[in-house]
Order: sequence, then structure tokens, then C-alpha cells
Amino acid sequence: MKILLIDDDPSIRRAVELLLTRAGHEALSAATGAQGAALAAASAPDAILLDWRLEDESGADVCRRLKSDARTREVAVFALSADDDPRTRAQMLDCGAAAILKKPFSPASLAGQIEREYSRLRRERGADPPRTRGEPE
Repeated sequence: MKILLIDDDPSIRRAVELLLTRAGHEALSAATGAQGAALAAASAPDAILLDWRLEDESGADVCRRLKSDARTREVAVFALSADDDPRTRAQMLDCGAAAILKKPFSPASLAGQIEREYSRLRRERGADPPRTRGEPE
């Protein structure tokens, strides 16, 4: 799976890129919302991990831009946030985020969490048949 991370923290970008690569994914990253939206349009990722509190603009603005562009509209966007405020979480989902991944996240479980959410989203869209109990993922 090709996964784009949009996060302004260079240490998080490096750690997540390494983690995703080790899990067998192609990892791309961008430091700003503008860079991330442009890279998403040019590279057609399967999923986008979007920090909700970027320095250059809000995650909501980036998410709306991604969802309004025909090239990125169908890409699964996962919001990354430490914010537990129900209003903020509702805003993330209202903007088109498929799911919210809580910060700080466990590096060991992040790839699995993304894969589960991505598989769930594909099943909801009818792209993957549901798995039966005991069937490998």
C-alpha cells in the first residue's frame, strides 16, 4: 500500500516512514498541507495520514482540499490528533476523514491500525469482500 504522511514534525515523519517501510508499504511524506496536497495529487496514494494541527494550515482545510479534488477524492484520509474534544473529532469526520488515529500512537501498532481501517473502508465501499473468521488478512 502507498501511504502519504502529512506532518510538520520531522521526527514523526522519519519514524513513521521507517515504520511503514518496514511493514512493507511505500511511504511518502510532506511537511506542509500544500506540499501534501500536491504530492497526493501527483502520486495517487492509497491512504493519507494527516496531522490535524499543521503549522501552515489546519488539517480540516487540507482534508477539504483533498476531498474536493477529483484526483484525491477517493483516497482514504486518516486524521492524526491528540485532541479528544468531541467537537474536533466530529469536525475531522465531517471534513471527510475515514478514521481518527490517536496521538501519541504506538509505533508497533500504527501500521496494523492503518491496515485495519483501510480494509474496513474498502469493505464499506464494496471494494473488498468481507473476511470470514480465521481467514488471513
